[in-house]
Amino acid sequence: MQPYWSVPLADLLASLQVGPRGLSQEQAAERLRRHGPNSLAAPTRSGAPELLLRQFTSPIILILAAAALLSFLLDSPVDGLIILVIVLVSGLLGFIQEHGAEGPYVSCCAPSNCAPMSGAMEPS
Repeated sequence: MQPYWSVPLADLLASLQVGPRGLSQEQAAERLRRHGPNSLAAPTRSGAPELLLRQFTSPIILILAAAALLSFLLDSPVDGLIILVIVLVSGLLGFIQEHGAEGPYVSCCAPSNCAPMSGAMEPS
């Protein structure tokens, strides 16, 4: 099957069993009954604890944590503390940035859709 963008319009409309003005109200009602609503789940916000813990799962953070542990084991507590402070500050800054950015994303990027029906664009 060819990608839809490479199929001539007349062939695409025929394969979807729709006319150039879109679906009629009856066709839309029948497809809704047969296939269910055309909708996406709304994005959900992560909880703050999950978001904070996720900041410490990147490979570079894990390498730095291992380096801090190694520094403590090799009797270099100052180096280990400096590395731990860097890891903690990095994680907190990442948490603050991601937590602040998640709210506007969820509110502005809620999924929506509309389709031509009987020649006019209507929510589906």
